[in-house]
Amino acid sequence: MSLTLEVVGEKVARMGGSSRKVFETGGTIGRNRDNDWVLPDEYISGHHAKIAFANGAYSIEDTSTNGVFVNSPKNRMTKGKPYTLRDGDTIYIDDYEVRVSLASPALAAMPLSPASPGYPQIGGAGTLGSLIPDDPMSDDAGP
Repeated sequence: MSLTLEVVGEKVARMGGSSRKVFETGGTIGRNRDNDWVLPDEYISGHHAKIAFANGAYSIEDTSTNGVFVNSPKNRMTKGKPYTLRDGDTIYIDDYEVRVSLASPALAAMPLSPASPGYPQIGGAGTLGSLIPDDPMSDDAGP
């Protein structure tokens, strides 16, 4: 499983090519260059947050003085108490809005093709075609 954190909003331009970070295990976020993901801002702590991966889940822990907020700029995490990240969460670090995406490598690497089981088929019993009513405007429509 991988964790992708991506800055969204007006701070994207300031980040340049580093507005997105993929974590395969744990790591750190902060202003200092020794972090796995550097947020170049004087209001970000040198070591602002820690990402951990354990028991199949990613968590974030606030290690800052200014706080980490989850899903709302008003919902401050308790310092030192990890929060288990979920796909679609939004993390706020100062005025950086960071979108959380979780992906399983097996699912991400498995493209569906029209011949794959589970790929939506058009037409025939047990397919999407059987769920779509006949088009009353088509030439094939009965009386």
